[in-house]
Amino acid sequence: QDRAWTVRSTVADRIPILLVLPGPEARVEVLSSWRKLLADSEPEVRTTAAKRLSAGITAVTDKHDLFQALLPDIQALTKDTCPHVRGALARGVLKLGAALGKEVYEGPVMGLVLELLKDEAAEVRLELVTSFSEAGLDTACVA
Repeated sequence: QDRAWTVRSTVADRIPILLVLPGPEARVEVLSSWRKLLADSEPEVRTTAAKRLSAGITAVTDKHDLFQALLPDIQALTKDTCPHVRGALARGVLKLGAALGKEVYEGPVMGLVLELLKDEAAEVRLELVTSFSEAGLDTACVA
């Protein structure tokens, strides 16, 4: 963990690349670092780490295991104090569902979606509705 938040943010942005490093030790280290970045003290770092969730999870073959390992951290982001962090999560949550399949989408991902739909910040709800539109889903039921 570097003292400079900009370095940590850059590492968070590179998570999808780091996840494909060979060896189980590297994977464990990257996963540990990602969890720390999702809970970083700087909202900019948490935002970047949240933005890279779908890209990181789709970069690996064991998507479901990785998602389950990160799920407590992802759920914590729905309650983050910074609306930009929650907005970043909202923007990518449907991509997670698409990458993980119907069973996961209808379970934990749908729970995240429902939580974000109730967010007090209009910015977060807008990001979620925008992601519905980008996924080709009907937003009439959301309004």
